[in-house]
Amino acid sequence: METGSWIYSPSNIVYAGVSELVVADSVARFAIVVRNVSDLVRFFECQLPLVPKHNRATAVPDLILRTLIEYRNAINEKLAAVALPRSLADQCPTLCLQLWKELDAVPYVIAREPHQRTHADQGERATFAGWEEKQIDEQADSIARKCIGSFGIGHVPPTQLDLHGMVAVDNDSRVCFLNEAEYRRTVGDRTWTLLQHYAGDLRKRKVKVAFFSSTAHGRPDISTHHALIRLAQYLGVDFQWYVPRPRPQLLEVIRRVQRILHCVETPSHPLTTDEELRILEWVYKTAKRYWLSKPGGPLLPRVEGGADVVVISEAILSSLALIAKQSDPRRPVVFENRLHVHHHRCAHDNVVYDGDNNNDDVRKTPEHQTFEFLRARLREVDLLVSQEPKAFSPRLMPMKQVGYMPVAIDQLEGLNKPLHDWDVAFYGRELNAICRSAGKPILD
Repeated sequence: METGSWIYSPSNIVYAGVSELVVADSVARFAIVVRNVSDLVRFFECQLPLVPKHNRATAVPDLILRTLIEYRNAINEKLAAVALPRSLADQCPTLCLQLWKELDAVPYVIAREPHQRTHADQGERATFAGWEEKQIDEQADSIARKCIGSFGIGHVPPTQLDLHGMVAVDNDSRVCFLNEAEYRRTVGDRTWTLLQHYAGDLRKRKVKVAFFSSTAHGRPDISTHHALIRLAQYLGVDFQWYVPRPRPQLLEVIRRVQRILHCVETPSHPLTTDEELRILEWVYKTAKRYWLSKPGGPLLPRVEGGADVVVISEAILSSLALIAKQSDPRRPVVFENRLHVHHHRCAHDNVVYDGDNNNDDVRKTPEHQTFEFLRARLREVDLLVSQEPKAFSPRLMPMKQVGYMPVAIDQLEGLNKPLHDWDVAFYGRELNAICRSAGKPILD
């Protein structure tokens, strides 16, 4: 099979686990195990003589990468993730980054926990009891199995939320693939100096910023939150991201509101008063239960540990602005406007999205009434930041309170990072498989 061709069937997905580094008689030994979701596929035992010319911190990652790349090229299987113990990640600081850049595999770091396993332990709480007694092949296999159990649909780690609905980005930092030095290489000195200046100011003043959106996955713009929180963690800035618990009973209502606001549906009837009240009740009860509760609720007053700035990233949660102001009237509230008017509707329909329009026929349309519902919720917002140009943004607030900032994601995040030809072909075959399933033409 031509590895660069897109016309073949998708490659099988596998996971790898790497053991701890064992040093004896001037030789470093470690094991690598490759598994799919059900079976052990391959085992490697690697040895590295510790001669003066070998820097362990670079020689070990090079050997791991070389072994895995040779396996991938020979068997034509995609390594979705490579798991390794925290001790190995600390000994080889560049290993995780190399796995991410060179192999396009998610580096999953697992810390050993001194915990005696009980019958009630499940999933990620599986213990490392007897870890020291395990041989390196057993360690690698254990690590690989824990890695598989931590990934879900699409071979990505599932979103984890804490008691307050706070998103644990990168599986609560178990996924480690970036460092500060790598961030710095992506920008110029002036940009980096400016970033450090503002980050230092936020750290010094201990500013806490809370972001709120309705979901932690599934939409292209959500990646900006993952990337931002990840960068903030490296900079030591207190940015946190919260999502509400879903209300299945409101699913269809919420989806209909979102389709109207994103201009992908022309509704035949507006939201009813009952539907509006149900949405407001859901947001209020969620805020009261999770975000106004002590300790640590982000919407608590600042003197009680709440956030210093509230950023609302979802129209359906816009009523949080009033709740945040009622809790702390002087706290700044920002609304991220991710809505836009489709270009083919601007010429003749933009009047629907103008809050100052007095045409009775326009004001009676379902679209206008839905946008009026949103505008009423935004009265307590101090600043609206739009990611769309002025011509494509619905008019939601007075222009003096509106700013514009395009979407941006760092060059190291999964949406932007460069890929090797093998990985491009892998994703091409995945795309073609979806096209075949949908009865659409494939790409070559």
